Amino acid sequence: MAKSVITEATQLNTTLKIVETSQGDKWNLQRRSGSNLLPGQPLIRLDDDQLLPYLRQALLVPSLDKLSPHLWLVSCQIFDLIDS
Repeated sequence: MAKSVITEATQLNTTLKIVETSQGDKWNLQRRSGSNLLPGQPLIRLDDDQLLPYLRQALLVPSLDKLSPHLWLVSCQIFDLIDS
């Protein structure tokens, strides 16, 4: 399996670590403290099938994805207006 793109040095949350499964076919999240719960979400288990749907619902914003190609229309093209 390919190496994870996120390394220990680039992680933003140090309470979690990424480990490869014993079969070597996928990656899992584990807490360094030994708990099996998502930090800040005491009802979401890291080994639950509902983790990925929960993260998608909590973090993805489809309406912004649709809008993003048009954001340049409202951006400032004059760099002199930016304070330095």
